[in-house]
Amino acid sequence: LWRTKISALDEDAVAALLREFGVRAASLSWAGGFTGSLGFSYEEALDDARDAVRQAHRLGAENLVIVTGSRYGHTIRHCRRTVKDAMLLLADEAGDRGLQLALLPMQRRFQQEQTFLQSVDDTL
Repeated sequence: LWRTKISALDEDAVAALLREFGVRAASLSWAGGFTGSLGFSYEEALDDARDAVRQAHRLGAENLVIVTGSRYGHTIRHCRRTVKDAMLLLADEAGDRGLQLALLPMQRRFQQEQTFLQSVDDTL
């Protein structure tokens, strides 16, 4: 499910429709932007991600896709620490709801401002 597409809809109604038709959402996309490159402060991005965790749970999604944000002038080390801290803060809340957090890497040509993770190895 794409968050921006369902944001104007009643989440309870969306959840009811999914149940009615026997559709289980594999994932909810997306939360993140922890590095600031997507226009959010770290705290704003974290608050939004917490909302996304709750939303994913209400909609029955199995995973919440996390897009980190680009380097945005930061060192890679700082970016990794920022994302690691955010993931640790979100992990318990997601785990309590049976939700997995899924970091999304993107090839350099697609990433633009989205993420500094370019491969599975970078992500791991």
